[in-house]
Amino acid sequence: MPEKVNHGKHWHVLLIGYCLLIFILSSIPGENFPKVDFEFSDKIVHLAVYSVLYILFFYSLKNQSKYVKLRDNALEFSILFTSLYGVTDEIHQYFVLNRSCEFMDWVADTAGALLMYFILRYKFKKIVETK
Repeated sequence: MPEKVNHGKHWHVLLIGYCLLIFILSSIPGENFPKVDFEFSDKIVHLAVYSVLYILFFYSLKNQSKYVKLRDNALEFSILFTSLYGVTDEIHQYFVLNRSCEFMDWVADTAGALLMYFILRYKFKKIVETK
């Protein structure tokens, strides 16, 4: 009988890699970052980037077995962890040349997490209810 593969570790690697990518991009000085010319473009980028981060947190938590509470409440804990990472990212940007720490960026980060929470919760119930 074939051995069951634990895909949880794959999700952990993707999550860590994505967090590193966000950190690296956040480390680019403001004058070297591409400019986009439409209103609220930076907030849309934050929302999209942190929506993906939420998904990675969700699958990483859902596919681990060590911490049962985290696994069983992966939807909610993913909001918390995504939002906390957004806070640390904003604090980090405070120290980067020509970047700033903005409350509304963190709000957009958290909104991305909440958007994915509601999508998974109400549109993809089968994914949420597995395990």
